[in-house]
Amino acid sequence: NDLKGKRLMAFVVGSKRMTNRWPIEYFDEVIKNVMERTDLTPVLIGGSEDNALVDKLNQKAVSFCGKLTPLESAELFRRCILTLTNDTGPMHLSYAVGTKVIALFNARDFQQKWYPSEELGVVFRDNKIDCRLCYKEYCGHLSCLKNIKSENIINKIKKFKGVV
Repeated sequence: NDLKGKRLMAFVVGSKRMTNRWPIEYFDEVIKNVMERTDLTPVLIGGSEDNALVDKLNQKAVSFCGKLTPLESAELFRRCILTLTNDTGPMHLSYAVGTKVIALFNARDFQQKWYPSEELGVVFRDNKIDCRLCYKEYCGHLSCLKNIKSENIINKIKKFKGVV
């Protein structure tokens, strides 16, 4: 994929549970900003089931969804400067290999239950929404994730050492 020598940023747009998925159009905005304002190359990491989400992106990121083993995914995360991820297994894999993460959490579960360590991760979560701790497997509005705006993520990315 001609990535040798390029600076990489990982994106994990999928998740087993739909209630853990930040809107794909928000990911699209962040990827566009990263491509326009940095020299980072966006790479998408996830399972083959995430290809339906990847197909909805307007931006041209390099997709490895469904193409890598967990060990290969870990190596790709290790080569990235930063990962933007939903609350999902690859999030844990990313910080386990020492890559900093910006993690996007819904409010359906207890705060900090699955968070990355503070030294390797920043968490975005709406803790003020009335329906927090609902434990729902399906949600018709996903307000807790929609309340996390892409411009807040973009501003946080700019502050990470090595990004700009």
